[in-house]
Formats: sequence, C-alpha cells, structure tokens
Amino acid sequence: MNSHVCQLYHNFGLTLIRNPQENGMVKALGANPVEGKPMDTYLALERGLADGVVCPIAPMRSFKITDATKYHTIINLMVAGFWAGMNPGKWNSLSPDLKKILEDTTGDKMAQISGKTLDEGSINDAKWMKDQGHSFYVLPANEKNRWRERVENVDDEWLKKMETKGYKTAKKVYETTVSLGKEYSAKTAGGFKE
Repeated sequence: MNSHVCQLYHNFGLTLIRNPQENGMVKALGANPVEGKPMDTYLALERGLADGVVCPIAPMRSFKITDATKYHTIINLMVAGFWAGMNPGKWNSLSPDLKKILEDTTGDKMAQISGKTLDEGSINDAKWMKDQGHSFYVLPANEKNRWRERVENVDDEWLKKMETKGYKTAKKVYETTVSLGKEYSAKTAGGFKE
C-alpha cells in the first residue's frame, strides 16, 4: 500500500481525520476529509478507504498505521489539545488525602509529564520507523507558510461559530491558546527529529 500519513496534497481523494476541527484544514488544503476513529485508521488505509491520515506520530505504531504506510510528511500545522475534568459532586465527596494526591499529580505537572512522554515516544517511534524503511518529508519553511495561508480562515470560521453559539470569550480563549502554544513549544523537545 502506498498511503501517506499526514500528507495532504491536492491529488488525494479521501483523507481520514480524527478530530472534527481538522475538517476545515483538510478541505482548505484540497483533500476530502472523512472522519474516523483512531482504531479504524489501519483498516481504512489498508483497504483503500482513505488515501492518507492526519495524525501525530505518537499513536501510529500502536494503531498499526505503520503497517499500512511507509511515507510521512511532517506538517506541524495544528495541535489538538486534551483535558480531563471531574464532576464537582465527586470531587467534594473525596477525602482530603485523595484530593491532595490529585492536586499534586495533575494540572501542570501532569501536562509536563504527558508532553515529555509523547515527545520522547514520537522521537523513538520515528527512529524505529526509519529503521523499518519509512520515509519522512519535512515541509520546508516556504511550503509550510503556503499551507498556513491556505488554512488561516479555519480559525476565523471557528471563532465565528463559537461567538454565534454565545461564547463571548472565544477570541480570548483562542488568543491565549495560541500564545501558550508558542510558549510551551519553545520549552519542549518536539516529537520529530531528522
């Protein structure tokens, strides 16, 4: 199979995505998005139901995407955040010692450990993939800028949608997210090394 992971050239018919927010980005880059669950990625690629997938390196090996693809383009155009929350009633029912354990092991500390683990895992898996004969292409700066220009309206559309839904702080949330992304990106190893 000659599928490409994270490669969104205009000749692609269907590109499997996992995050609904990526729809706009994939369309802006000229591909046709198909939403799918992570566990369905291998079969979609292997059976030709998708020509590519947008995903980080971290889950590729565990979801067997590496068995269906050998060519990868590092685009670094988007980050999908994740968070965890707890029902206030459940939190209030916990004993002080259990609350302290959660307070000491979550938040910034958990985010730093998760980020470090994902970065190191991506670096190790990329090395393993190279050893297995996989090829990586990193978008040159000028091409990445062209891609960024094509997807810049995606953020504007999201902001309009959130404001239409009544989220008055959507722009502030977006600006803070972009600012924090730049700040933390400068502090991490990143997930791919040539």
